Amino acid sequence: MPAGPQTDNTSLPLKLALRRKLLAPFAESHELRVMDCCAGGRRIWTALRKEFPVKSYIAFDKKRLPGTLRVDSARWIRQVGLLGNVIDVDTYGEPWPQYFAALEAAWPGPQILVFLTLGMGLGTLGKISKAVLKAAGLKPHWHNRLPPASLQLRDIFLSYCLTRGCDNGTIITEAWEASPAGSETRYFGLRLRRRKHASAVRKKAAPTTAGPQRKGADRG
Repeated sequence: MPAGPQTDNTSLPLKLALRRKLLAPFAESHELRVMDCCAGGRRIWTALRKEFPVKSYIAFDKKRLPGTLRVDSARWIRQVGLLGNVIDVDTYGEPWPQYFAALEAAWPGPQILVFLTLGMGLGTLGKISKAVLKAAGLKPHWHNRLPPASLQLRDIFLSYCLTRGCDNGTIITEAWEASPAGSETRYFGLRLRRRKHASAVRKKAAPTTAGPQRKGADRG
């Protein structure tokens, strides 16, 4: 088995389109500091760095790769904090360890962008993971008691995961979603804002093949 997270670049144009939707307006008022949490071959950000002025870029992967920190990026974020305002988690598995760690960490500013690839777990009709159960307020032992997730059950748990930051004053101000044809994999792009004086603690549109679709968001 592979030593670390794999990334799926068969849908590279769709992934790039999703990121451009949020990066273009964000870059007008922010220096882009990128944390590429499951970098793999770095194809996504090799392309995007040619289009956008990236101030800093850190690549993480559990594999030993040139120019990449060989470390668990979720653990890094929990221990060190966010060193960027663009957090990219393009993994075959669940992006929740990195996403939840980012929600709990101190931020370099009041707003960040997060890009998530949901490949396994809630991305298929498999077991609901313990991390997802925790986000929904359920005990870990339900991992072995719940049946494989239906599409409806998957979406219910997904909403808990994406909005988990609401508990500590983090709101989603803009959200996009896309999905490749014939696949349960889902891509999300989120612009998050932490309300003033909120502390660092913890805590939808149909998939499309035509391009990223905007999801409802609280602009509060």
